Amino acid sequence: MVTTNLSIVNNAQFLSNHFLMQNKMSIINYACYVFDWDGTIFDSKDLKKRSFVNSLKNTIKDMGIIINEDLLKSSFEKFTGLPRQEVVRGMLKSHNIDLSELNFEYISKLITKEFYISAYSANIYEDALAILKKLIAKERIIYISSSSPQNELENISQKMLPIELIKCINGIYGSRKGFSKGINHIEHIMKKEKISKKQIIMIGDDKNDLDLAGAAGVDFLGINRFLERKKENSDKWINSLIELE
Repeated sequence: MVTTNLSIVNNAQFLSNHFLMQNKMSIINYACYVFDWDGTIFDSKDLKKRSFVNSLKNTIKDMGIIINEDLLKSSFEKFTGLPRQEVVRGMLKSHNIDLSELNFEYISKLITKEFYISAYSANIYEDALAILKKLIAKERIIYISSSSPQNELENISQKMLPIELIKCINGIYGSRKGFSKGINHIEHIMKKEKISKKQIIMIGDDKNDLDLAGAAGVDFLGINRFLERKKENSDKWINSLIELE
């Protein structure tokens, strides 16, 4: 379970509000930019949802339990952005199944296998490419931080991102036990780059990204890729990274 310091999250929300009150937004003053992957740089959220739902449907079916697909989908939306084990735990809990009863590593491999089937047909967002190129030109520090497993993230990102961008990205971090998106990644980046939290901003597409940034004590900006997100915290998100240029 990811715990969150409410006062820190409120500070992150205030920062996002501050961005939106400006006519011409800019985040070029930070030293380090930590981007979420799925839904922020890579247009893969629907594919990711399908891979989780299909894999867990098969797992639950094998247990002889009646499946509620809509409930699995809504649970994915609730937990997406968190480390994979937390997402799986939350989705299983929607069907009153405890993850401890199952082999998480096996389920994770099912999800990755399902995701690979269609992942390479997805695209990198054009506004993400534009802002990455701009930050590279400004000689800023850039990281990708994801809740996906390291091998899966590396395989996809290295095939989907232009090679000239990959060479300029300081690190591409997936999540594993003891080294997850959020606090673990941020602390590692701070130590590696010898920078403070005030010099870092996380950019993501999900409220869980906001919470993880808050828990890590760094600033956050949300990208509203999906219309339904406008119903919640609509004043804390921008609609395109182009708005930052």
